Amino acid sequence: METQSRLQTLTSEARKHIEPLLLKLGTHDWADVEDAVLSGRCHLVSTPNAAMIGELVHYPKLTSFILHFAGGDKKELAELQPNLEQWAKENGAKRIEIRGRRGWLREYKESLDHDNIFIQIQKDL
Repeated sequence: METQSRLQTLTSEARKHIEPLLLKLGTHDWADVEDAVLSGRCHLVSTPNAAMIGELVHYPKLTSFILHFAGGDKKELAELQPNLEQWAKENGAKRIEIRGRRGWLREYKESLDHDNIFIQIQKDL
């Protein structure tokens, strides 16, 4: 129960960093994300001024951690990355996938394997 209470507090604190992105994307609302984190389907890492939320996806050949949402202070986001990578490894991930604006490529150019980068093309119907 104490762990669940702490997770609810962390989720509530992360909201201010993630919700603006959700409003732009239109794919989730805050209740969807909160439910995914509280149920254990998604993993949350955060600092007072930044948050990242993603989930493990089991492909036929490997497990990957997909970072769905990240927001807040760029320096604190960078500080969260090693913790996120360690958690992903400990939980069987062989890869981390990030889909986002091109600006993220500038932020992570030193730490990402550029040979494995692709873009996502999208059109709303």
